[in-house]
Amino acid sequence: MKILHLNDYLSGYGGSEVVMNNIVRVSSHEGEISTFEDAQDLDSYDLIHVHNVWSKNFDKLKGRKLVMSIHDYRLTKCMIGMRLCEAENRNCLTCRGLLGFYLNHLRIRPLWKFVDKQSPTLVVHSSYMKDYYKPKFDTTYMPIPLEVKDMNPSDNHEDYLFFSARCSNEKNPFAFARMCKEIGIKGIMALTISNTYFKRYMRQLQKFPNIEVFIEPEFKEQVDLYRHAKLTVHPYKYAEPFGISCVNSILCGTPLLSYPYGNLPHVSTLTAYGYEPLKNMVIGALESPSFYEALVKKTLDMRKEFVDEFDCGKRWDNFYEGIA
Repeated sequence: MKILHLNDYLSGYGGSEVVMNNIVRVSSHEGEISTFEDAQDLDSYDLIHVHNVWSKNFDKLKGRKLVMSIHDYRLTKCMIGMRLCEAENRNCLTCRGLLGFYLNHLRIRPLWKFVDKQSPTLVVHSSYMKDYYKPKFDTTYMPIPLEVKDMNPSDNHEDYLFFSARCSNEKNPFAFARMCKEIGIKGIMALTISNTYFKRYMRQLQKFPNIEVFIEPEFKEQVDLYRHAKLTVHPYKYAEPFGISCVNSILCGTPLLSYPYGNLPHVSTLTAYGYEPLKNMVIGALESPSFYEALVKKTLDMRKEFVDEFDCGKRWDNFYEGIA
């Protein structure tokens, strides 16, 4: 099979080998890697694996056999998949292994109406789903490196705050760096590269001596950073568009403090309106052992609820009824 991996984000920063390797690993297939600008003869490929594509190129994808990444374990948003479906590409839909949970909590079931019910291909990036998901059409199971069972809480929470997001204005890593500086605690960031301003962002972040930055870390490494952090903190400027990082923090047993915005506000362990209230909440958790223990307990209770949903699939027994 001749496969093309498309990622327009590569053109934003000159093409990072780290990201390109991640793309192939996520897809579980070898293949050519390109941006839309550099891609040649799209019709010659049996499958086009789309990771991130500028909106100006959406129309060029209509009618092609695609795998659309709303599954990316490096915390890629689902929006690209939704928008491609909205562009009436009805040939193929792909989803993350934790599909049922996300679709339920995001309330994006209307996504399915864009799928061609006559000849869709569902690509599930998680082998364990096949035990209880019985779709009525062709299904390919493509494993991701780590599943929920690998995201175990740790008894060792070190003295650092953690932040995981794209390096962009929307995610505002500088608010996190500023908060760590004002509190006087080490901050660790796991950042994905998202645009042409990356180098400028990095130069500014280097001005914060108490900040350590990991660029495009392996998922296992990122999980370890979640597990051992004292807290995960998200002082975002805007609404969190998806919330995978929120779910990951809870699954790793680390309390998540954030603004109550976006599609998954209820996934945060605790929320605060505004920068100063959030900072004061963080300070309270660091200075009060009893408050921190209460946060950890709430986080572990939330984790149990999530894992119960993931493992038994109790809400999704008839999920595909009427689709195919």
